[in-house]
This record gives sequence, structure tokens and C-alpha cells, in this order.
Amino acid sequence: MNTEIGDYGAPLDLKVRQGADFRFTATIDVDLTGSVLRAQMRKRGLDATLVLTFTIVVTDAVNGAFEVTLTKAQTAALTCGETPDETASRYVWDLELEDALGRDTPLAYGVVRVLREVTR
Repeated sequence: MNTEIGDYGAPLDLKVRQGADFRFTATIDVDLTGSVLRAQMRKRGLDATLVLTFTIVVTDAVNGAFEVTLTKAQTAALTCGETPDETASRYVWDLELEDALGRDTPLAYGVVRVLREVTR
């Protein structure tokens, strides 16, 4: 018998190139009509300072499809390390769904690693 109940959302780490547009698409088994999707990035989860907010566009509400994006201007402003493993390049992010009834559901969370832009 499982002794834990809860939902953190799915672990999903992101790799972002500084100065480049970033996007991913996803589909969840939920009708998104009347819902709001939100995603933010911070240096650490408890930080009061917001690093950035992702843009999320629902591409097919009935089938639960959406796209999450960052512009190259947003990624250019990120502090990053020389390699993806350096701690200077690490941020945290999460994605949540507020349904039409106002209930919040965590969908995804993870680490964002930013690789330094070389070609400008």
C-alpha cells in the first residue's frame, strides 16, 4: 500500500541557450477551456525576486495542447556559466494550471541550465 498522496507535478529540467529563442510544446489530458497556465523562473525557489515569466499559449484547448516560450531577449539577460554543469547557470522553474473553477494543479517543475551564447 502506498503511504504517500500528493502531486508535485512532473520533473522536467530545461536546457536554454543564452540569446536564443526557447520553446517546447506539450499536451495534457485536460480540456484547457477557461484555464490559465503559468510558469516562472527564479534563481532559487524561495527567492522573492522573479527572474522571468514564461509565455504560454494554448494551441488547442479541447485537446490540452500548449506551447511554452522564452524570447531571445529574455534568455540573453540570463546569467550563465561556460558549461551546462556550472552552478552559475542554474535556475529553478515550475508550471501550474489554474482550472476554470480556480483550482491550482502543479504540472511540472525542475532545473533550468543556461549555456553561454558564443555567436552574437
